[in-house]
Amino acid sequence: MAKKVEIYGGFGDEFDDGVYDSVRKVCVGVDDDRVSSVEFEYRKGNQTITLSQGKTSSQERKEFVLDHARGEYIKSVEGTYDEYFISSLTFITSVERDREVFGKAVGTKFVLKAKGFDKLVGFRGRSYLGRLNALGAHFAVVLAPPVKKPEAKGGNFGDVWDDGVHDNVCKIKVRRCEESVEMVKFKYVNGTEIVSGDAHGDTSQLPFVKEKFVLSGDEYITSVHAHYGQKFPVGQSVNLHGRFCDGITMLKFKTNKDTYQVLGAETEGYEYVGTSKTMAKKVGIYGGIGEEFDDGVYDSVRKVCVGVDGDRVSSVEFEYGKGNQTITLSHGKKSSQERKEFVLDHDEYIKSVEGTFHQDYFISSLTFITSVERDREVFGKEVGTKFVVKAKGFDKLVGFRGRSSLDRLNALGAHFAVVLTPPVKKLESKGGNNFRNEWDDGIHDNVRKIKVKRYQESVEIVQFKYVNGTEIVLGDAHGFTSQPPMVKEKFVLSEDEYITSVHGHYGQKFPVGQSFNLYARYCNGITMLKFKTNKDTYQVLGAETEGYEYVGTSFVLGETGHKIVGFHGKSSTFSLAQIGVYVSPINNA
Repeated sequence: MAKKVEIYGGFGDEFDDGVYDSVRKVCVGVDDDRVSSVEFEYRKGNQTITLSQGKTSSQERKEFVLDHARGEYIKSVEGTYDEYFISSLTFITSVERDREVFGKAVGTKFVLKAKGFDKLVGFRGRSYLGRLNALGAHFAVVLAPPVKKPEAKGGNFGDVWDDGVHDNVCKIKVRRCEESVEMVKFKYVNGTEIVSGDAHGDTSQLPFVKEKFVLSGDEYITSVHAHYGQKFPVGQSVNLHGRFCDGITMLKFKTNKDTYQVLGAETEGYEYVGTSKTMAKKVGIYGGIGEEFDDGVYDSVRKVCVGVDGDRVSSVEFEYGKGNQTITLSHGKKSSQERKEFVLDHDEYIKSVEGTFHQDYFISSLTFITSVERDREVFGKEVGTKFVVKAKGFDKLVGFRGRSSLDRLNALGAHFAVVLTPPVKKLESKGGNNFRNEWDDGIHDNVRKIKVKRYQESVEIVQFKYVNGTEIVLGDAHGFTSQPPMVKEKFVLSEDEYITSVHGHYGQKFPVGQSFNLYARYCNGITMLKFKTNKDTYQVLGAETEGYEYVGTSFVLGETGHKIVGFHGKSSTFSLAQIGVYVSPINNA
């Protein structure tokens, strides 16, 4: 993603060299008081591309060579133009060096620079026969540590935009229509300068509502929370391709001082579809029959209060944390003979719950095992059948579910989330449509078995078997599980074998000359999956077929020196839509 900077100077034939990885060399030709020619040497991958503008021969030609070994690049260009042709050029780079003026600095001064975008990656302008008349450029972001660029979230369609890197954000402007965000625009601080970013989204008409949030001098944004999908009347079929509220239906900017929210309020008679929730795995329920409850998924469990009457757990009260909110939910008898609290420290979380249920199918005891070493306390009496609420690959309990009746807790289960602890990393899932259900197998020691089912030319189902210590853990099947696809493929890894990368392609394979249809069933999905290990390569689909061609996007998942220790992604009842991975350093995994 690059930013265009306007062209300064006079009239002539317009040129645009495009965007490259780097500028390696500039050769400037000068005749009398004007720049008569420029020749730019660019680099793209392993290719060197040379493009020239203006007079083919000049009285004086000088080269400006950048030091590739030191990672030098042009940060800005200063120049002058007189009588509508360029009279001088000076190149300012990322390395300290003496400034050399090419030509004569006479006339109107100009500067080619993009605030927030540090690296010049291509030139544009106007020229005519024996002169360079005007000059502009393309600039790209230089992502230098400790600055990081997390992946953009939301849908898959639309034009890419980038405001670059700045010191801070000082103003947020949002326009919305119906129940979706139509446009965003940000104002930034760079030193003592204020930089206004472009408007992104639908600028062609005035949406109904405008909202502005101005941050104070010492205020900064710490996180952005959002929901992408639709808000629609209950009972009305969702139209994934319709205009009705299809887009970002909630934006929340959290700062060190406040929270600014656009949309997302619950409206009676309406419901949401799309992506926003924390991915969690359901476990259980263990015990007897009763009225079912599900507290949902939260950031954390802060406290549990257990009520005991005789030989049974008669009530439970769970205190959850979600953002700045505290939510308390209780189940079972409102008053008990004995009530005890189990309070967790700020960073402590429940890893598993051990318990027993009586032959009459009520919970008789509960014990909470946490991430912190502490004495185990048994709530109730350990009589009956033992059970453990635990999710292999998912370390943190983030919500309870179960069954209860008036005077007792009958059964218990839970939701668990992945705890991403360095050096393990979660790489973003790659593939197609975001209007799909998230899935996550969690983090394990290694992958032992890969199972893939395919139909025609797309992957329908993936399922993985993992190793955790001495245990084998079977992950769920993800994708089109409602009927058996035509072809099944299995790959079993040896004990000392591990996956280093996954290569894939998302799109369609269709007959040459036939228009492809992005919404058709015909081979629209993941059309190739390749698993590379330290010993072998296992491939599903992707072979070239005479008379067919591909459209779509290829992707690679993996990191040098790491192995894959878990999978996540998105799928629907029709196919596998996206696949992502967890990676861990090989010597630590």
